[in-house]
Amino acid sequence: MLGRLLSTEDDCRCEAVFEGDRLRVDSDDCPRDGRLAESEACRSTVVAALEERDVESVCTRAAGFERAYEDDAAALLVAAGRFADAVAFHDEELAARAREDPLGAARVASGRGDTLARAAA
Repeated sequence: MLGRLLSTEDDCRCEAVFEGDRLRVDSDDCPRDGRLAESEACRSTVVAALEERDVESVCTRAAGFERAYEDDAAALLVAAGRFADAVAFHDEELAARAREDPLGAARVASGRGDTLARAAA
């Protein structure tokens, strides 16, 4: 409860649930409506969920509208989840960036000559 009192408008309040090979994201209470392309906070919530398992699609729903992320879009989110999971042990800051900005995190990791660069490849 204290977290809700201290939250800002930028906080994500999406709730992610796995249903078979799909990740369903209820974004009705989220100020950013679960817009993964625009909201780093919502993207972070989804990618963190995808650290647990892979899916074929991600569907967000807010105010009666549903957005489906399938094919390449879903693959990018799944890859971000795998990457965040793989690098968290070595570099939690990079894992956090991978949740919010997967492509930016991959660029940072690929510039390194260590395990993290191999994970980005």
